[in-house]
Amino acid sequence: GGAFEGHRITSITIPEGVTNIGQGAFRDSQLSTLELSFIGSSADAGSSSNFLGYIFGASSAEENADYVPQTLHSVTLRDGCTVGIGDRAFYGCEDLTSVVIGDSVNPIAKTAFSGCLQLESITVAAGNASYRNDSGLVYNAAGDDLIAVPGAITGNLVLLNIHAIEAEQFRNCDGITGITLPDTIESIGDYAFAGATSMATINFPDSLNAVGYQAFADTAWYTGMPDGIVY
Repeated sequence: GGAFEGHRITSITIPEGVTNIGQGAFRDSQLSTLELSFIGSSADAGSSSNFLGYIFGASSAEENADYVPQTLHSVTLRDGCTVGIGDRAFYGCEDLTSVVIGDSVNPIAKTAFSGCLQLESITVAAGNASYRNDSGLVYNAAGDDLIAVPGAITGNLVLLNIHAIEAEQFRNCDGITGITLPDTIESIGDYAFAGATSMATINFPDSLNAVGYQAFADTAWYTGMPDGIVY
């Protein structure tokens, strides 16, 4: 713990042999890039400290944004890493712009990157048998389950043959201009697109039968509706 506290390190690669990192090991550092084999304190998949901010001094995932330095923009989980990325592992890390996920990382929690509003890319290694990229999004290997959405993604997105959009998955993604839903879509969760202010177009396939609370709040599509009423 505190091993490199306050040091002016800008980039570091932690070797594969390291299986534990003390809390606050890089507190008050000036890291811009970080490469490692696991998130949090331990390579143990069952670790209760499975979030990025732990090595910067955070005591919970909710504290990530307060402890992960603003200088840190890139994190790489190298190939061969067999530990997954847990719930809210990167929660609130608003200054991250890119994450690279190696070929063995599994599983990836759907809330892992919540609140990463500057995250432009989540790149999954081509050899990863469990996950894949498409149009900047992360899906399971079959392409029928949406796993992760970079908060700073832009443009008109065409989704693969997924069955559901989870609660808040596109929340505050204000660079999205439109969404094309597949004919397989069945449900859209609460606040799924809330705050995606530039999203002006979306289709509704016949397969869709459930839309969550405030799913389209503050989107251009919704605010453009006469009297704000949608049936």
